Amino acid sequence: MCFGFIFRKNDFQRSVFIGSTNAVTGNVYSGINNVADYFNLSEINDSLGSENAKLKALLKSYEVLDSGRFSPIFDTMTNKLMYRACYAKVINYTINREDNFILLNKGMRNGVRKGMGVVTDQGIVGIIKEASYDYAAAYSILSTYDKKGIKRAIGAKLKNTNHLGSISWPRGDHRYVELNDISNYVTLNIGDTIVSSGNSEIFPSGETVGYIEEYGKNERTGFYDIKVRLAVDMSELEYVYVIDNRQVKELRDLKLEEAE
Repeated sequence: MCFGFIFRKNDFQRSVFIGSTNAVTGNVYSGINNVADYFNLSEINDSLGSENAKLKALLKSYEVLDSGRFSPIFDTMTNKLMYRACYAKVINYTINREDNFILLNKGMRNGVRKGMGVVTDQGIVGIIKEASYDYAAAYSILSTYDKKGIKRAIGAKLKNTNHLGSISWPRGDHRYVELNDISNYVTLNIGDTIVSSGNSEIFPSGETVGYIEEYGKNERTGFYDIKVRLAVDMSELEYVYVIDNRQVKELRDLKLEEAE
């Protein structure tokens, strides 16, 4: 009561008191706001991921929707539906097994299905192995053999010269893969960029794989032994894009006709 009379009757003391209470109140609300911001980080990250996906769409000629479902894009020259992309969050992954995987928070409900490519804004990371209604599991690029015992490889090429080869993981270090089937006569340089060839049904042409770390001629095989440093740090996966090639059926039909 005494303090109340003092603050109410004296202008100076009242101003000091109000200033002090405002400082305390401000600190309290600032703390509350910081806590709220922390719990909103997931929503903010999802929003940023969607925005990044749309920017990537403009650069790569495919598009995504904010809802996370696939959105179509047509080739302006042929008016044919080309690639589509779906933004997803990585909820688990491995890098130290013989065959590593990536688990995503998008599944069949979002249009994700087996055989689709998985990339980041930096480069290729894997291929969808299977999908449930809400989730999908992908073979990481750090995988070696499939269930049938066939060595898994991804079509690749030298960005500068377009010489074709394939990427495979020799196991061990998660930072490196091998580029195979490049003839000894091809001119190589340390740091050359390796990209997807576009010859498969999975990835568009030009998706970055990595950069030549070292190489040497193998006189026995007639091909280079090439070590490639991956563009993506596979130990820090957070957000990815699942790529859908809308021309898969047409490509497969052509292959069947060629076989016949």
